[in-house]
Amino acid sequence: MQEASYICVPKLHWDKMTSDLDFYKKWYANRKTERYAPGTEVDNQQLAIDFAGESVIDENITSSEGNSNRKEVIVELENIPEGAKFIRYETTEVLEVTPPSVSVLVIKRPVFMVPEDDDRFRYVTADYPDFLPIPKSNTSASLLAYLIVSKFVDHLPIYRMVQMFRRDGIIFNSSTINNWFKKVHELLQCLYEKLVDQVQQASYIQADETTIKLARKGGTVDNYMWYYHAPLEKVACLQYQKERAAEYADDFFLDYEGDFAQADGYAGYNHLKDRGITLLA
Repeated sequence: MQEASYICVPKLHWDKMTSDLDFYKKWYANRKTERYAPGTEVDNQQLAIDFAGESVIDENITSSEGNSNRKEVIVELENIPEGAKFIRYETTEVLEVTPPSVSVLVIKRPVFMVPEDDDRFRYVTADYPDFLPIPKSNTSASLLAYLIVSKFVDHLPIYRMVQMFRRDGIIFNSSTINNWFKKVHELLQCLYEKLVDQVQQASYIQADETTIKLARKGGTVDNYMWYYHAPLEKVACLQYQKERAAEYADDFFLDYEGDFAQADGYAGYNHLKDRGITLLA
């Protein structure tokens, strides 16, 4: 076997050769974007130099062409050369955000004074409109929807909602929002019951229970959230209980019309076999 031969190169020359090699790799790939050639490490945050000499980064911002809330700004070119012909627009899309705005809907209900006998009068007025979800309250459906999404989807604490509205000069306390949530719970109760009916009418459901910690003075306490899922119908419902007792599963499966139930090894589900339900592990 022929022995390998080595060439001794001064370190200064070696560093220069390495630097030149890196430069030509970049130049070979693309001098404009300075991306490395195939086989070299690629930096996803690599800057690109556009033809105007400004550094830009691909931010992967997407927007729907069907978005109706779109505005256009045309930047006119000054000192257009004589004989120049317009061919197209260079288009750049910039995302803008408008913070939630609050307005006051003033509802006026006329009041009439109706004369009666003995020089007495009675007053009549129109009822509250049907579009108010909570009568005799100063909240609207849009405000309730905003608060519910902020709390239960975006996990925004109630006290922060109060602070956000306070910055706009709208003052109400946390107890007011809590009372509104209780009223919304009453309004949505019929929808929840319908959802439970759909799960109980399925032929196969999955059941499970998990702990949920609630804050109490001096610490936390474990309560339970019971989960019932009908995968074929793609519906599910949750039931909150303070304990992990078989009686809660009994109450739910009392109206179950299906034949199969799947659960873990918790003994609280074993009684389902006595009702003719096939219990799957």
